[in-house]
Amino acid sequence: MKTLILLLLTTQLSFAQFADQERLTLSVNTEPKAYINDGLNIGLDLELQNKWFYIGVGTYQFPNLNDIGYSQYHSNIGLNYRNPKDNIRLYLGGLGGLVFREGKANTVLGIENGIEYYFGRLGVGLEWYYAKRRDAVYFDGEQHSFNGQIKFIYKIK
Repeated sequence: MKTLILLLLTTQLSFAQFADQERLTLSVNTEPKAYINDGLNIGLDLELQNKWFYIGVGTYQFPNLNDIGYSQYHSNIGLNYRNPKDNIRLYLGGLGGLVFREGKANTVLGIENGIEYYFGRLGVGLEWYYAKRRDAVYFDGEQHSFNGQIKFIYKIK
């Protein structure tokens, strides 16, 4: 618990140094390939970004993945680059959280990267992530997955 509090304080201090460069975004995302193969899937993420770092929280819902509901709750943290015009963002970071299936909690841990383009308060993005999921029993024992998603972004601040 002390480590978590220290991490949160350190992160807040890091962001405070770049307060004039902060951007708060809300994004809705989906995995098109999974949508075509397995049906509706949707994610929602809230992210705080500055010039070099980002931190966020989110959820990803897949109501009928392999005929069993999939609910993921995660957080992410990483590095990003925003160009001088502040309309293009590149990022690389880590993602961790819990996946719930049939009332059982399983961990998910991965690496994410992506690119976003902003035009005013709206943006679009592409993201790829490689994750290790402990709910492998639902995927024929495959614990590692590589996923791609498209994001629709609203810049809150």
